[in-house]
Parts: sequence; C-alpha cells; structure tokens
Amino acid sequence: MKRIRTPRLASNLYRDLRDRRMLIPAIALVVALVAVPVLLKKSASSSPPPPAPVADAGAPSAAEPAVVTREVGVTDYRRRLDQLHSKDPFRRHFMGLPKSSKLSTTTPSTSSSTSSTSTADTTAGGTTSLGASATPSPSAATGATSVPGTGSAGSPTGKSTQPSGQEPRLFAFRVSIAIGRPGHLTHRSNVKRLTLLPSPDKPMVAFLGVTSDGERALFSVSEDVSAVRGDGRCFPRRATCRYLALKAGDEAKLSYAPEGDRTYKLKLIDAHLAPVHGTAGNRTGKRSSRPALAPDG
Repeated sequence: MKRIRTPRLASNLYRDLRDRRMLIPAIALVVALVAVPVLLKKSASSSPPPPAPVADAGAPSAAEPAVVTREVGVTDYRRRLDQLHSKDPFRRHFMGLPKSSKLSTTTPSTSSSTSSTSTADTTAGGTTSLGASATPSPSAATGATSVPGTGSAGSPTGKSTQPSGQEPRLFAFRVSIAIGRPGHLTHRSNVKRLTLLPSPDKPMVAFLGVTSDGERALFSVSEDVSAVRGDGRCFPRRATCRYLALKAGDEAKLSYAPEGDRTYKLKLIDAHLAPVHGTAGNRTGKRSSRPALAPDG
C-alpha cells in the first residue's frame, strides 16, 4: 500500500505556523468559524415567539389616515390673490373724465387779466360742472407779439439769438514759456502751435497743443536733444523722449547734442485760450458753420 504524501502547500503552511507560534490561534479560529453559526442558529430556533398585541375593544377596526385632509375652498388661489388686485400693473386704476364733461380753452388775450370758462351738463341726478382757467402767455404780459413757431422777439423757438451784424469770435490755445540757458531765460507769451523753440535756427522743441483736460501742454522733442531731465512726463519713455507734457510751473532740462550736450531749460508758465483775429464768418457776412475753437487751437 502506497504511503499518502501530504501536499507541499499544506506542509509549508503547517511549518510556518509552527515556527511563528501561530498554530494554536489558527486552529481556534477555524473552530470558531464553524461553531458560532451553529450556536446562533440553535438560539434563534429556541427563542419563544413574541406575544400578539391585545386589541382594544373601543378602538375602531380601520386605521385612521396619517394625513389630515383639507377642504378645497381653503386653498383656492382666487381667495388668496384677491388682496393683490390693487397692485395689478395691468389694471386701470385711474379712470378718465366722464363723457359729459368737456374742457374749453380760450386763446390768450393781450390783457393781463385771467378768464375762466365752465361747461355744465345737467343729468338726472343733478348738475356737473368743470372749469378751466386760462393763463396769459408771457408775450401778453410783456406786451410783445409772438408768432407761432418763434420765440420772443421773433427768434426761432429753441435757438439762441444774437444781434445782427455780430459774428462769433474764435479762440485758440496759447502758451507762455521761458526758454534758454540756465540763468538767461527768454520769456515768450502767446506761443502758437507748431512754433519751433527757442528759434527756427535752433529747433529743440515744438508746441503741439494742450491735453483734453487743459492742464498740460504737449511739446514735440527734436532728435538733436540727447536727454531730457527735470519735470514733466516723457513719451514713450524718459530715455527716448519724443513728446514732453508739462504742467504750469514745470521745468525741463534739455541736452542739445550739436553743441556738445549743452543744457537748456524750458519752463511752462501757463496755457490759456486767446482770441484769434478775425471772425467765424466770411466776407459776405454769412454765418460760418465752423466751431468756436480755431483750427490752430
């Protein structure tokens, strides 16, 4: 008879459990896995059934519903929304005048007294009257004659008038500056746009105009100016200043390259509006459509 050999896996498992001293706990765990379900099944079968509930003699046979029913009339939306009729934006709250009432107006007279007219309509319930008073026009109070479509003194309605023969004057921005060598500045007033400073023979900057807020004067800087220092704002940057914006009182120092970077000073005194010689109209006396600001302003 052949000898039964134990599987290699079982022998290795037995040897490992024995060497780690876990053989007894493993056997106890296997026994518990088998015994616990058997004991639980026996205890469940041996427990007595629960007693049946005793029925109350006075209790109704049918169970009452848990939800309390309501009457349909209580939840009617029409009753709940009746109080909001006064706030309905699509409802006419103000009725017009009755058809029996009429308004009558009278043309304004030249006298300063007021006149009133009333129209009465007799109905079955009584007499209803509605009066309208007419107020004299300003022209009647002042004694001036008013023509339909025109204002006082015969001028078109909504347009300002001016004496005949007088044309609007034009204005342009001018600046007052001081420019030159430090300690020897030359003052110049009413400098026009595109004026080369300090002179056409030595152009360092040129006046371009005034910013939209009227606080800064803008100057174009010549390429012969190698550096700009001091006050003011340079565009696009201080190292390559091509446009210089100065406020009243600012002083900028300009290095003029053709003279060996000799320093010149530019000071803005103020920027103002000055009248331009001539009028906005042409020689024929017709009114011009040009704006009040001159083209060079």
